[in-house]
Amino acid sequence: MADERDDELLGLLDESRADEVAGERARTRSLRRQAEADATVAGTLLDLVEARIPVTVRTESGRTHHGVLAGLGDDVAVLEVRTGTVLVRLSGLAVIRPHDRVPPASGDRPAGGARLVELLADAAGDRRRVSIVCRGAGEPVSGELLAAGADVLTVRLDGDRRVPCYVRADAVVEVLIDRA
Repeated sequence: MADERDDELLGLLDESRADEVAGERARTRSLRRQAEADATVAGTLLDLVEARIPVTVRTESGRTHHGVLAGLGDDVAVLEVRTGTVLVRLSGLAVIRPHDRVPPASGDRPAGGARLVELLADAAGDRRRVSIVCRGAGEPVSGELLAAGADVLTVRLDGDRRVPCYVRADAVVEVLIDRA
């Protein structure tokens, strides 16, 4: 009789543990689905920045860049590539493809930090060579970045160093800053 009770008790304990494990798995799935449903581009990019995973980025201008996400600003992603640094306006990102396995997008943290124009102002101080791709423009504007104002960039064009070119900052989708 005692053996029957022990067997019954063990069966109840096993059933309780199995229910507990199943409940925990269901809660974990539910939290993961909720995190995936709340995912944002900025939060996902922050996850990729922290992971330092190589990615391929395709912009709305149709250009593709391969590198490692090195930072994220208020309106810009910073991608380190073989030839330099690519700044991509977040609104200009079309596709981000990690090269390594990662879980589904689940980041919901807001972006913060420097803005595209602020990063370009830093580059202008060093008179860096840039290629600027603008929304709706065919060819990039390439040359020496002379200045970055509140809403305008000044570039001394390759091939015509006499006259500067002005680029409306809001039109910029991406900028390749050559290595110094």
